[in-house]
Amino acid sequence: MNLKLSIFYLLLFIPLTFFGQKIQRRAYLGVKLESISDTLSKDLLSEKQNGVLVKRVYSNTSAFKAGIKSGDIISKINGDLISSKHVFIQKYGHLYDGDSLVIDFVRSGKTKQVGVKLRGKPLEKREIGRNIYGNVNTALGNIRTILTIPEQGNNFPLIFYIQGYTNSSIDNLYKHSPYNKIIDDFVNSGFAVLRIEKLGVGDSKAYKSKDEIDFHEEVSTFQSVYNSLSKLDYINNKEVYILGVSMGGVIAPMIKQKIPAKGIIVFGTVARPWFEYFVEQSRVQRVLIGESYLDNEKKFPKRLGFYYDYLVKKLTPRELAQIPGYKNILAADWSNDGKSNLMDRRNYKYWQQLQDNKPYSAWASVTSHVLSIWGASDFVSFSKDDHVLIRDIVNKYHPEKATFLQLQNIDHAFMKVKNQRESLNYWGDWNYYKENYNSDFVRAIVSWIRGLK
Repeated sequence: MNLKLSIFYLLLFIPLTFFGQKIQRRAYLGVKLESISDTLSKDLLSEKQNGVLVKRVYSNTSAFKAGIKSGDIISKINGDLISSKHVFIQKYGHLYDGDSLVIDFVRSGKTKQVGVKLRGKPLEKREIGRNIYGNVNTALGNIRTILTIPEQGNNFPLIFYIQGYTNSSIDNLYKHSPYNKIIDDFVNSGFAVLRIEKLGVGDSKAYKSKDEIDFHEEVSTFQSVYNSLSKLDYINNKEVYILGVSMGGVIAPMIKQKIPAKGIIVFGTVARPWFEYFVEQSRVQRVLIGESYLDNEKKFPKRLGFYYDYLVKKLTPRELAQIPGYKNILAADWSNDGKSNLMDRRNYKYWQQLQDNKPYSAWASVTSHVLSIWGASDFVSFSKDDHVLIRDIVNKYHPEKATFLQLQNIDHAFMKVKNQRESLNYWGDWNYYKENYNSDFVRAIVSWIRGLK
């Protein structure tokens, strides 16, 4: 290993401080956008590209003060053409409080231009508890941390939250978001909750594009923040619990515990190498979402070959696209056109590194108490066996340390649903989510924690 690489890996595990370089607030334009059709583009724009339609302008925001109105079509940012909502986010997403930009837009068939002084995104307001915004400097970037604590008191037990695989922001959560309600439930039970924005997400700055961040780098980010817990006020360092949800459950046992965690809780996760998970997913989940048994039987051999070539042989998306039949799999299952390095919104290496991960070894090395929870209505992490396996591995090497718990009528989004098929029917339905959050999840965790010796 060369000297530069050795220094890089050393830096990943240096305890870093919450009191490093101050992090700026990510810019907030204050508009709701929608990509527009090619037909509308030709009618309204001088350039042959789509632009984005302003559906709504929120009051007292940068866009509102600049005079942008609902119905305007944004065609350029700082002279760069905007072809879609995704491109808009790419051009705008790296800007921070105090930055400026120039927006070209079309209103009533006429092109106009305006300079916009950007303001930071409003801080999250909570009805239960209060937030303390902080940051941790790491070898890969400056990470936004959000600590939520009860209104009164001190020395709180801590839930160190590790979220799923997507690069979605977990700041300024929607009031009825299940994740928001989970935080409320923990705070109501006397716990503090620490969450972080991933590299390049929200306020967090990364030294390269978030689309290039791989699995190892993501793990190192959570590791660096965990190493800094001793710098946090309000926290009882003898009562730290790591909570890994979905992909967070894969990362949780990989955290090297500078501060010994009293417990690790995982939910809706995977306990095997990723090739094995995707093979089973190709059978179980495909049928759940409506594929017939005969179609599944017909398509399975090609899918099996695809996953072997991608995850085991480590072919790139461009290489996979050259193999007959794989281009359709890339497009339909991974939102990849055969040219991009993104596979389902993450760098393709992210999933390949998951295949090389050794989950059995990770769980065998855990000495904390472990609670492995499976929701019986979870069609995403559909395998009860994986969650039982976590318990069995831990108990094999550390007897009586791990517990498996099956919760009825709860799915991957923490919703009250009868079974996996009903979860599919309501998946992504925010009107349903608003009224059907299942509080059994936090209640079960708190009960388990209070029962520990």
